[in-house]
Amino acid sequence: MIRGSRPQTLADALNDSPVGLAAWMVEKFQRWSDCDGDLERRFSKDELLANVMVYWVTGTIGTSPEEWARRFIDVRRWQVMPRGGHFAAMEEPELLARELRAFFARSASGKSPDAAG
Repeated sequence: MIRGSRPQTLADALNDSPVGLAAWMVEKFQRWSDCDGDLERRFSKDELLANVMVYWVTGTIGTSPEEWARRFIDVRRWQVMPRGGHFAAMEEPELLARELRAFFARSASGKSPDAAG
């Protein structure tokens, strides 16, 4: 609830504690990925630590939710992937690459990138 109502409060707390940030993110990796609860089935400890470190070093955990993006950026397409969970770039890079190619092909053709198909 706090992420939806007071995201900056949560972001400040997570940016202040590397252990808290790691716990928060690892729980999200476990719940939002296609790992069936077994993180190391999909991610190595190095991958998880590197991902947490990107947010920790840059202090950008507060800008990661979709709601924030839609509030401040002109989001033209937000595609929910059929596999790969929330972390499709790490879990299903080929599938994500196909989605990105489709997005840019539609954009280059003058068609709306948010149109299906």
